[in-house]
Amino acid sequence: MPRDLLKRKEIYETIEKNPGLHFRELLRKLNLNVGDLQYHLDVLEKEGLIISREEMGYKRYYPRAMENPEEKKYLPYLRQPISRKLIICLIENGAMTIESIERETGLKRTTLSYHIKKLVKNNILEKIENGNYIFYRVREEENIAKTIIKYRGSFQDILVDSFIEFWEKS
Repeated sequence: MPRDLLKRKEIYETIEKNPGLHFRELLRKLNLNVGDLQYHLDVLEKEGLIISREEMGYKRYYPRAMENPEEKKYLPYLRQPISRKLIICLIENGAMTIESIERETGLKRTTLSYHIKKLVKNNILEKIENGNYIFYRVREEENIAKTIIKYRGSFQDILVDSFIEFWEKS
């Protein structure tokens, strides 16, 4: 097989196993230079094998024939370590106040507020007002959990490993 085809096959397989990666993440995983990666991504996109989408300031890549297109909605957030930690915390603990999330995750309130606001705006989290308290919960908990489990190898994260252990016990 010609060298260019082998390189494109490797790029495609990386995107297939890690949908939603952005350009710099692909560069790191594939150890290519910028020009080569851009060229091969352009060819794969023109051939209709992959698609790219602008999401949260990044151009992200997905296989065109992705099994569950809903996963594209979750993956950009799951690819961000802080959002992923927050989502996993809420799946494991159920609805929580920002104070509880702060204690559980060790993240600062300002950081949490930023990510929570973004996740609520994009319908990943739901805001529930109950008297003087505001709770947050994951909207499509089971679908997101399945997405985390399905692509666990692409996150390479101790938090994901412990979440999968938690999920399989429930």
